[in-house]
Amino acid sequence: MSQLRDKAEREIYERIMYPGDEPRVPVNKLGLRTWKELEEVKNKIATRRLKVGIPDRARQLTYDGLKSLHHHLFQYAYSWAGQERAYTTGRNAGVPIATPENIRSYLEAEFKKFEAANQFKGLAPGQFAEKAAHLLNEINAAHPFIESNGRVQRVFLRLISENAGYEISLKASDKELWNEA
Repeated sequence: MSQLRDKAEREIYERIMYPGDEPRVPVNKLGLRTWKELEEVKNKIATRRLKVGIPDRARQLTYDGLKSLHHHLFQYAYSWAGQERAYTTGRNAGVPIATPENIRSYLEAEFKKFEAANQFKGLAPGQFAEKAAHLLNEINAAHPFIESNGRVQRVFLRLISENAGYEISLKASDKELWNEA
């Protein structure tokens, strides 16, 4: 990565994170400066937003739909909800994460494959699970948002499951297995 890119991305990162020790907390509309508080309140808000219902644009099984879903869930926590990450993240050491300029093209290509596969409709349960896991893995590799990628992916999985005629249930106790996968 060039120094210019490093400097430009560092400036973006500094604008969207509160000062402090790593891991730094993203600037948020709630003014919360600890991860524990932010996660607790943000999750309550997202749960309420799901109870309100998911708007049609956020139900679209496209990359734009995924961004709308993120916005719907987190618009009250983050000014950048639903927007692509604009800096290279060092998250998940050893796991490749898309650079900002590749997020859109990478995910649009994945969603094109998803569409070509008839959004996984008509597949046997095992085939559906395999294809859905692959798609979610690719979305995670792109890591399109600054924060809350996992929550959006879990809701998106529920949407693609329902669309394909399946019901999926994820429990809090599944979190460690989800992160491991």
